[in-house]
Amino acid sequence: MGLVSNITDLSLRYPDDESEKPVYLEIYSYGHCTSGNPLNIHLHARFYWVNGRPVADDSASTLICQVIELERRGDRYFYVEPNVKELSLTDACRRQPLHPLGKFSRDKREQLLELAADIAEEVIADTDSATECPIYKWRQRLVRMLCTEGVVTVAGYIATLASTDSCRNFT
Repeated sequence: MGLVSNITDLSLRYPDDESEKPVYLEIYSYGHCTSGNPLNIHLHARFYWVNGRPVADDSASTLICQVIELERRGDRYFYVEPNVKELSLTDACRRQPLHPLGKFSRDKREQLLELAADIAEEVIADTDSATECPIYKWRQRLVRMLCTEGVVTVAGYIATLASTDSCRNFT
């Protein structure tokens, strides 16, 4: 499986807490098409919530976020956990679309982490990363399972699918 442990100084300084937090789904593409090969255009999807702000950042333009995503390293994809990163608000404002999935309790965020890891294991094992990108399958299965498990509402699920399905052409 492509599970990578990623305990870092940042993840230790900015752990998740017990408060309710907004959770977001962010989808964007990067890369470019060369030689007519659409696989050079990569769709990226990640779920995240804010764990804090760096004390030294007076501009408040950086957030410390718990990020759930499949990462591409070479020709393989990996699920990295825990994945605490600094995200620039300036960069986030340029990338669209960003979909709020609602406020999640700590228990729901833990459920999201568990489902994401389980689904990542299945998708990575079932995908030939040389010819197809597993990110679309992972995102779709995860959002469906979040709905099935009652973590997000059916209306939220439908809105998320409707607003992100146009990205399917990049996978």
